[in-house]
Amino acid sequence: MSRLLTALLLAVALVLSGVLVQRAYLMPLGGSEVDTRPLVPDVPLTGQDNRTHRLSDWAGQTRVVVFGYTRCPNLTPIVLKGLAEAAARLTPAHRARLRIILVTVDPGTDTPSRLRKYLHMFPNTFRGLTGTEQALDVTRQGFYVHAYREPGGQINHGDSIAIVDQDGHFRRFYFPLDVMDGTLTRDLPHLIDAYS
Repeated sequence: MSRLLTALLLAVALVLSGVLVQRAYLMPLGGSEVDTRPLVPDVPLTGQDNRTHRLSDWAGQTRVVVFGYTRCPNLTPIVLKGLAEAAARLTPAHRARLRIILVTVDPGTDTPSRLRKYLHMFPNTFRGLTGTEQALDVTRQGFYVHAYREPGGQINHGDSIAIVDQDGHFRRFYFPLDVMDGTLTRDLPHLIDAYS
């Protein structure tokens, strides 16, 4: 009798674990899909290594693109810290197919050297890009992100987090709350599998 009960309990446990695994993979992704899937601008920008880079330099990888600046008192460091924590939870294979890119909205302050120092505290999957006002404007417009300096010197900017596929198409976007509540952490492995 105890063998039958053990077998029955084991069968129930297997069925329930299968349901949980299936729910995790069938759960809809968070964020919002970009229906038109436009190609992102591929203008020359300057990296933290003081070399010219384009977003296409990381073709073949899923790119998470964040607009912010090193002097930002709130959103930029919170989002980048959350993305670092999300990347740390990935398998090494997933991390190898991911690039997290901070595009500055304050090129007057965020020199390559400053970006390098700022991003030094984050994993090596992070890259920082700066450039001319014109190149950065084109890049922001391609992601539908605004940025302007307020009278007190603060920079008001769009806070969406863009997901770019291996071919350079803007596929999804998330907001800082999606990083803070774990939605992007949950979705990141699926996004990498789908987009790279």
